[in-house]
Amino acid sequence: MELILGSMKSGKSALLLGVANDLTKTKGQNEKLIFIRPSCDNRDFISRGREPDIHLKFGDERTNLQNYDYIFIDEIQFFDKQYIQYLIGLENKKVLMLAGLNANIHNQTWSNITTLIPYASAIEFLKANCDICGAKESAIHHIGDDKVGDNYVVVCPKCYKK
Repeated sequence: MELILGSMKSGKSALLLGVANDLTKTKGQNEKLIFIRPSCDNRDFISRGREPDIHLKFGDERTNLQNYDYIFIDEIQFFDKQYIQYLIGLENKKVLMLAGLNANIHNQTWSNITTLIPYASAIEFLKANCDICGAKESAIHHIGDDKVGDNYVVVCPKCYKK
């Protein structure tokens, strides 16, 4: 199990999508690969910076994962605890790559992230550019709500304290 964590706008979904796209092209694994998003995510895009491969299959938490070897899951912080436990049970049987926010608007780690970290063989942490001062790859906080959507700004620690 690999985790991609970071703030909003840090490129988590783009990285996840890029790895999935590359796998479908280089290994021809599109029949055994699925990209999962939570059903509560009704946005009409996955990543602002990357388009999905046309062969990529999509699902949500209701999708049966038994026929897939490669499982890519975006917005992992929004899934329920039972689904997280189900994924932990798959960790030695499937290739899992999960992406999600490292912290909520109160700068507290999401419980799903805390639960998954001990099972991760690798964790990649991404940062966004600050929406206020523009500092490159410095934003680790977001101001807005904790719902799926685009109602937020990401800020560096300096701007967050202002």
